[in-house]
Amino acid sequence: MKAIQEAELGDDVFQEDPTMNRLQKMAAEKVGKERGLFVTSGTQGNVVSLLANTQHGDEVILEAESHTYMYEVGAMAALGGLMARTIPGVKGALPPEEVKKAIRPENIHFPRTTLLCVEDTHNNAGGTVITPQQIKDLADIAKPKNIKMHLDGARVFNAAIALHCDVKRITKEFDSVMFCFSKGLSAPVGSIVCGSEEFIEGARRVRKMLGGGMRQAGILAACGIVALEKMVDRLKDDHKNAQTLAEGLAEINEISIDLDTVQTNIIVFDVSRLGVTLPTEEMMKAIQEAELGDDVFQEDPTMNRLQKMAAEKVGKERGLFVTSGTQGNVVSLLANTQHGDEVILEAESHTYMYEVGAMAALGGLMARTIPGVKGALPPEEVKKAIRPENIHFPRTTLLCVEDTHNNAGGTVITPQQIKDLADIAKPKNIKMHLDGARVFNAAIALHCDVKRITKEFDSVMFCFSKGLSAPVGSIVCGSEEFIEGARRVRKMLGGGMRQAGILAACGIVALEKMVDRLKDDHKNAQTLAEGLAEINEISIDLDTVQTNIIVFDVSRLGGSEKFIAALEKKGVKCLPRDENRIRMVTHRMVSAEDIDIALQRIREVV
Repeated sequence: MKAIQEAELGDDVFQEDPTMNRLQKMAAEKVGKERGLFVTSGTQGNVVSLLANTQHGDEVILEAESHTYMYEVGAMAALGGLMARTIPGVKGALPPEEVKKAIRPENIHFPRTTLLCVEDTHNNAGGTVITPQQIKDLADIAKPKNIKMHLDGARVFNAAIALHCDVKRITKEFDSVMFCFSKGLSAPVGSIVCGSEEFIEGARRVRKMLGGGMRQAGILAACGIVALEKMVDRLKDDHKNAQTLAEGLAEINEISIDLDTVQTNIIVFDVSRLGVTLPTEEMMKAIQEAELGDDVFQEDPTMNRLQKMAAEKVGKERGLFVTSGTQGNVVSLLANTQHGDEVILEAESHTYMYEVGAMAALGGLMARTIPGVKGALPPEEVKKAIRPENIHFPRTTLLCVEDTHNNAGGTVITPQQIKDLADIAKPKNIKMHLDGARVFNAAIALHCDVKRITKEFDSVMFCFSKGLSAPVGSIVCGSEEFIEGARRVRKMLGGGMRQAGILAACGIVALEKMVDRLKDDHKNAQTLAEGLAEINEISIDLDTVQTNIIVFDVSRLGGSEKFIAALEKKGVKCLPRDENRIRMVTHRMVSAEDIDIALQRIREVV
């Protein structure tokens, strides 16, 4: 907890979080790989690794009771289109001769065998260890056939401790390695995947698609650093305690246990669970004091409180925490639709433009885009876009609205505009989803209760980061039935986290303390926009500056790239919207004085 308080934070989506960068480098070096990539869970780490190592339609060899095959919601097939070729193991270890037989010959009738997965230690076998020699025997079969190897090493440090060897002896043969900071290493949340530069570049793209990119993730990385530095050697105490427990159980006639499988910290007989906007000071204090539990089993009291509070805030029955706005939108789209459905979206919406095509890649969904008017969907165009019932057409089942609308410049969609859309969609049984990443900015701008905006929607997503200043996380809200489906999708995307209450604590502070102050951001944005409008070489539509986003044209100054480079030398950062347009955003860490300084430096550049 002390490390969280002292963590130096930045935006990890742009690889600018120094604490996260340090953890990823440290983890990669620990297992002998070039780079590391933080993920929210072991499940997400395995899914990211499988998808980054394969092509749609490939076949993957796995042990028949491996975690990836048994407990990850079929994500390898559902998200990666991968075939599983399972082989029963011997105490978790894949028999080399059976692996050799399972590899497909090159034949037009067969899928290609491109990946071999090993789990070490093996959970279902009772925490048994797969030795470096056993791994080498498998590599001698796989590598000559250009079959990659992935290690589900959730507890790989337990294996290294049990074998009294450097962990790199275990990880050496693998193209990708996943291990967990939670579990025995005691961090509250998170895992990591490690591999080559090329592998990690692909993995980052998959992680983004799964909604696993987080903003000030350094607060989680800080715990991971402590875990690697301080918690590995003490795993031997867990092993000793497990051995003592197992020997005691073996003395009870009514209990049957194979002591040969008790090699680390798992005892198989046990079927219960025996077995940056930067955060505010108040948020950091809330993290320290948060009451924690296991959110995968819905037992984290702080998370339960946040989800209930968020749902009530937007007038819905239940809420579900997700790692990012992207994950929230993907979860909502998949939970609201069926494979092959068509979804209506505004043509420059975030879901369509910036979420790696996840709606198609993961949900098999068609996008029907309509150009908006300052981000708002014209009702008559929506009416025309709805497909009639016809065997040739996909079914139109979902209508998405973004409020505020990022690409339009933070413009607000009003309750009446939403009602006009609902009057078209609802009679045709078309559900509605709100990408409300900044919906509280909309409510503040309209001087209305946020429930007036969210009322017509079947599902609502909003972010705790961005203007609300929490370091990580978003939430989806909807009916009991919707959330049950959404939980299953979140698990498939690897978004289930353990002691997620440390993030929920910040979300609670965000909802209680950070909403009303958004008006300060809007005022600063207006000041900045008016200052920019006075500069002849800059073109800006002041009508679009309704909240905390400012989009302006710098084509007369040589375009975005040149403008950004010149401004960065003056200490002012901004993002390109396209080759001629720039986006600037105001938030809690940008004061009125900062606006004056920024304008002065822009004038110097011009």
